[in-house]
Amino acid sequence: MKQPSRAALIGLYVVSVFPGLARVSQSFSAFVVDTWEDTLSSSRLYPWAGIPAEPKIQSLVEYVLLTVMLGLVLAFAFLYHARHRAPLIMTRAQKVAVCAYLLLCFLLPLGFEKAGPAAVWFLVAAALPAYAVHYSTLSSVGPLAEGGPRRSWYREACAVALVALLVALYATAWSPKLRFMNEYAELPEQTRLDSGKWVDNSTFLREQAIPGHYAADPCKGEVVQGLCVTIPRNAFDSITQPFDLFPSGSGLHYSWEDEKLRTYRKPTEEECLLISALMNSPEQLCTGLNARKVTASFSAETQEYYLKNKQELRAQTELGRFFFHHAYLYLPVLHLFNAERGAGADTAKLPMQYGTGLSQTFAKVLEWTGSASFQHYFTLYWVGPGLYAVLTALAVFVITGRVNLALAACAFVIALLPFQTTEALRMAPGFNPWRHLPDLACFVAVAINTRRPGLASALLRAAALGLMFWWNREFGLFMLAASGAWHVMSAIQRGRVSPIGGWLLELAAAGLVFVLGDSGPASALTFYNLIGVGAPITNWSQVQLYAVLWLLLLGWVAWMRFARNAVNSPKQAAELDVAGVGICYAACATVYGLWNPSPQHFSVVWICAAVPLAALLDWSIDRWHGLLEVPPDWTRRYLTIALCTYAVLASVTAMWRTEQQFSTLFTQHKAHEWRLPGLVGVSTGDSAPLVESLALIEKVQPAGGVVLLSRFDVLLLTASQRGSRLPFVDVPSALIGWPLVHAMQQQISALKPAVIFMDTDVRASREWQMMDEDWNKERSPTMRSLYKSGGSGAFLHDQGLDSMAPDEQSPLYQRLGHLAAMGMLARLLSTCYAPAESGGLLQVWRRTCAG
Repeated sequence: MKQPSRAALIGLYVVSVFPGLARVSQSFSAFVVDTWEDTLSSSRLYPWAGIPAEPKIQSLVEYVLLTVMLGLVLAFAFLYHARHRAPLIMTRAQKVAVCAYLLLCFLLPLGFEKAGPAAVWFLVAAALPAYAVHYSTLSSVGPLAEGGPRRSWYREACAVALVALLVALYATAWSPKLRFMNEYAELPEQTRLDSGKWVDNSTFLREQAIPGHYAADPCKGEVVQGLCVTIPRNAFDSITQPFDLFPSGSGLHYSWEDEKLRTYRKPTEEECLLISALMNSPEQLCTGLNARKVTASFSAETQEYYLKNKQELRAQTELGRFFFHHAYLYLPVLHLFNAERGAGADTAKLPMQYGTGLSQTFAKVLEWTGSASFQHYFTLYWVGPGLYAVLTALAVFVITGRVNLALAACAFVIALLPFQTTEALRMAPGFNPWRHLPDLACFVAVAINTRRPGLASALLRAAALGLMFWWNREFGLFMLAASGAWHVMSAIQRGRVSPIGGWLLELAAAGLVFVLGDSGPASALTFYNLIGVGAPITNWSQVQLYAVLWLLLLGWVAWMRFARNAVNSPKQAAELDVAGVGICYAACATVYGLWNPSPQHFSVVWICAAVPLAALLDWSIDRWHGLLEVPPDWTRRYLTIALCTYAVLASVTAMWRTEQQFSTLFTQHKAHEWRLPGLVGVSTGDSAPLVESLALIEKVQPAGGVVLLSRFDVLLLTASQRGSRLPFVDVPSALIGWPLVHAMQQQISALKPAVIFMDTDVRASREWQMMDEDWNKERSPTMRSLYKSGGSGAFLHDQGLDSMAPDEQSPLYQRLGHLAAMGMLARLLSTCYAPAESGGLLQVWRRTCAG
């Protein structure tokens, strides 16, 4: 009887222990979170801040533990096989299984978001092998036959197609021409109906009396099931107690100014008892509120209006999307730009969230152009996707020497970008490859170090890692950990510690950058980000999938590189080293994807893996070309043509969709030219209120940094090119709990600014944006799609977040809370500041205290 192979036994062992490893990692991560409970409870976060039911730290601990434990099992298998080095001999079935897995790893990211574009890929992928089988089995001549005609034109055709695609993308979907929709309900906007009639958005919503879109007041009888009662201030122990008893987004709001409690829904029995106790009244105040029902229905004109404004109405439920996300890169760049010119000495340094090197490079390039306006920044920002795709091709060519694989890798990167959606790519700097650009230099340095080992190449590799660490600290740490893991495996294989010396050089380079670099001040939000405040839940299945995927792929590469005589040349050794380090790097970068699990975030991880996957495929094609009796050149040709075809089709589809979206948006709304000091572009919103606000700032404080407490802060700072004196990129979203409110109050008190700029309605209630559940259920499906349940009411919401966030984390629920917390901060500051003149969206608060 034939004995099972050692590999089969080890595989059976890994499969059998995996469930136990998974359970251990879950149990230990739960223990870690339990030890944090006191810290979480003492942080006094507001309910709307959204501590997930399963804190983010637990998911990440689970992933790290599972990965490490699986790694230890694979290390055991590796050490066991290292004693039995022999030429690699595999059956055809084993080769088919391994090749299928490797190809799956290369194709998996293409099916992330939509089945339609992925189906196109598989049609192309299926057609070419069928062509190969036809010629290799039924004909003795043809492009695959030994000695048959060789055609190299496909490489030139693919290169031309990719270049043309990049040109088309930059002329349309990726155009640096600045166009943006109106993400602020307070900016005037006009919509064109099919009848040719133009309506003013705010006037139309108010006239239609649609709950959630106009400032209704229960004290005027404008709210169904609403209640308006007087509660004296002395009923509360402090100015902050009403804020705790009636949190924002609950549908109940107490106004300290007029001593009125307003409810925008029927209070619960417990809330009625609380209200009665505060009023010192034995009466039940909430009886009879069920008597009235909403019977209004929407006209065809109103439904048409909603369909044409749905995208903007959803965006307006948040604190902004486009300028908000860019502010975390652009405003630190603007601060560095001003600092280089000796301006903005009194402004606060901002955390460089997207990396010190990236921010400083952007600032330096903008300085060379002589302008740090947002449109110049945005043009530079859009260089990233195309630059990374081209440099990926160059890196793969340097590592493998294969033009066709270089083109395939370039197409792979371009094909992944549309899956992020063009809107996401243009909005979020985290999705732009600029963030991890130097990882390509690290891969090339690894290949050079393997081909020409020595001190010079080791120093080059350390320098590349130091560059990456300086460029972006998080991705630099991922690369440092990946390189260290591969060095350790090499040391085990050689039986001596000398390979660790290379990693010590890299560690020294990273340490030097850490000591000498300046990443800006530590953010006060770091702890809250760590526990995942506001982040969606990470599913256990995602943790399992990526832990197993990367570890099995890494185990295979390590086995080929170290435990078998599978390497015949320095070139193949370099390719396997690049594949090993790169797969470790992608495994570490998966933390980024698990932090905010979405197709866009995981696409970033797969883009990082483009070069190592291409290097591994080149080695695999060279070793196993006899698998299906298909020549290696044809396999590379197949990958190149298929990926390039898919990249063109997917990108053109996304480009067309984006162009249609923008053209429709600007034809259905009046387009406005924005010409502000730091911002020139086209929008569906009117910039007139912004012009007045900037004029007020210029009049009251002509120069220097400003203290700005406004929901428009990132937009106003971007448009004015002024700096903030507060070390926060945006103030409203930073106020997620009492510690941060008090900390900001103390910072402002220490600064003692002569004036503070605040929203004109900074102390207003926005509970009117809630809607009664009965009202929500009675509306048509078209209208209900704009709302979601949350607590005791319904909220305007962004449909795209439904699948990721629990109800209490809906965007409007958080927006109401952020703005209410800012109003609370204004009340605390009112002991030394009083409102004065207004202009546009802002009001000046002048200091009244001496000193």
